[in-house]
Amino acid sequence: MFALQRIRRAIAIEAENLESTDRASARLLVSGLDRSVAGLLAIEDSAFRSIRRHPSLEPLIAHAVAESFYVRGLLERLEATEFSHSDWQGIVGDLLEAVETHIDRLERTIFPAALELMDAADAAELGRLLGPPEAFRTQTNSSAA
Repeated sequence: MFALQRIRRAIAIEAENLESTDRASARLLVSGLDRSVAGLLAIEDSAFRSIRRHPSLEPLIAHAVAESFYVRGLLERLEATEFSHSDWQGIVGDLLEAVETHIDRLERTIFPAALELMDAADAAELGRLLGPPEAFRTQTNSSAA
């Protein structure tokens, strides 16, 4: 399973549990979300090192980096908000939507565009993070249909 798919699955499980939880469990689940988001950002950071060699992708990367800051900001807001506060569920919803949108953009736009421009060595490096480039292209194309 690709790294982004593992993160997507972990976040979906955490999201299900967040909807029906108590205060103590909520903090543990937020901690799990934090780990998942940190994993996502680490993969993205590593992938962007090789993608940045292609200047035509810089606008896509800049947008993704801005999304990453937004996701991190939402997570920080969630961590700072009391579970009993009325904003808590809204922040959770915003965070989950932002992460899902961000992963979709990575899978369907940025990484496929990067693979089209990369030489074999760069594609192999990206494949180390995401899975074999051919399988990623296939998975991405089938999920976009």
